[in-house]
Amino acid sequence: MRERKPASFSRRRFLKGVAVAGVAIGGTGILAACGDATATPATTNTTSAAATTAAATTAAPATTAAGAATTAAAATTASSAATTAAATTAAATGTGTSLKTKAAILDAAKKYSGSKLVLSVVGTSPPLKAVIDEWTKATGVSLETTAIPPNEIFEKLTLNFTSDAGNFDLVSVTSSNFGAFAPYLTDLTQLNTTYNFDEVQLVNMFKWYGKYNGGSYGIPYDGDQYMLFYRTDWLKKVGGDPANPPATWDDVFAIAQKMHNQDLDGNGTKAIGFAPRMSRVGTWQFFATKLASFGGDWFDENWQPAINSAAGVAALEYAAKLKSVGPANSVSIGFADLDKMFLAGQVGFIEQFSTTATKAQFDKTNSKVIDKFGVMKLPAGPGGSRQYSPGGVSLAVTKSTKQQELAYLCARYLACEETAVTQAVAGTGVEPTMVTAYNNPDFQAKWGDGKTSWKVAMDEGSGKILKQIPIPEFAALQEALDLKLSEAYSGQTKPKDALDSVANSWKQILDKAGYYAAGHAKYEVQNKS
Repeated sequence: MRERKPASFSRRRFLKGVAVAGVAIGGTGILAACGDATATPATTNTTSAAATTAAATTAAPATTAAGAATTAAAATTASSAATTAAATTAAATGTGTSLKTKAAILDAAKKYSGSKLVLSVVGTSPPLKAVIDEWTKATGVSLETTAIPPNEIFEKLTLNFTSDAGNFDLVSVTSSNFGAFAPYLTDLTQLNTTYNFDEVQLVNMFKWYGKYNGGSYGIPYDGDQYMLFYRTDWLKKVGGDPANPPATWDDVFAIAQKMHNQDLDGNGTKAIGFAPRMSRVGTWQFFATKLASFGGDWFDENWQPAINSAAGVAALEYAAKLKSVGPANSVSIGFADLDKMFLAGQVGFIEQFSTTATKAQFDKTNSKVIDKFGVMKLPAGPGGSRQYSPGGVSLAVTKSTKQQELAYLCARYLACEETAVTQAVAGTGVEPTMVTAYNNPDFQAKWGDGKTSWKVAMDEGSGKILKQIPIPEFAALQEALDLKLSEAYSGQTKPKDALDSVANSWKQILDKAGYYAAGHAKYEVQNKS
């Protein structure tokens, strides 16, 4: 990869410069990004029969709020909803085969034997070596992968797309970035039709992945869900029933109060009731799960911020209250800290991605809570049982590639049921998006806690959800929210004042981007009953 990078590249200045250059879009697709923003070195590997990428790590799901930003280049690009002529041409050469199995996908790609693809992946969760070896051996197509750290993915892809360095055929894109990147990606609608991509088989929570402004720009690859983890043994010691965990956020807080500061393991160590994710980077995710179940939304239909509604304020007041049953350093707890604390047996409740259950149950070296915890979907709030869909990763075919159909087939291979199960049970942090994967017996026995995690995931993923927005201004909105949330958590600002300030900032950002101009498409309100 050849990268043309400015002499001085400041992320803050970059975001400030592009935050006002958004594209006028329709409010039909709403996307999100999340996960660990821990930096890891970018690496490049060429995969062939003799050389393959390094094995995937067991790191957190490969998504990042830090990568969710906007791009000025997108503002001058034609409507991203249009299907490119290249995509139509590629689809026309398709076999018309219904690619329902991994074998069928590999067979369809064999006609491209001797070719090479270049794939950009989020650095914490590259495909397994065995998965890429299988692709190369079966198809004769080599695969070069470039792994980019999560907190650098947006900026490096932007530079790649907007310079003569563009050399990727296939890219993994976090959901919130589709608004910015759609002009550089192939609308896969025609290819999905040609190869009969069955979106009905997607878990409901993931059906919006890759959608933007009427187009379909990605194959859902890594499905992210938050779950509530709780210590079953501690719950029993404070008078609860492990088989019937708390159903509401109020119940969770009441039980966390009973656990907090108690010596529940009899070793002289005081328990932490609930570990909240309050570190400034990505803390909006922790707030969003409350906003969803408290009945809130991001905007009204006219793009006026609804973040400071009564529901929004109540959600933030509750989130801030959890600090009282958390550790002394609650305001500095980030994504990675939650796993460490839970696996160490220090905390009664955490809210974390589903992959944490796999580590907690099967990591015999680091987990002290094997067979001592349960998982459940996030509790109900005043707005009922409504889950927040943080978004995950989709595989997108670039417009610049001359191998659109082959890149599409590779995406289908990496996201199919069999491949998804292989990667998920290996602890890569890449979670399936297909219903068939969750119904797979091997997956059910080896993923999560190996007991009920798959059922919880299906239950949670099938109900009402609050999604994020894939507009190019996402990063600016997120940073404004993170800043004021951290002030509210630390006690510097009252929750209502914090969200009023966020609402004012959001209005300014969207106003500069033209969202309040006559004729602009409406926001798709999500909190309708």
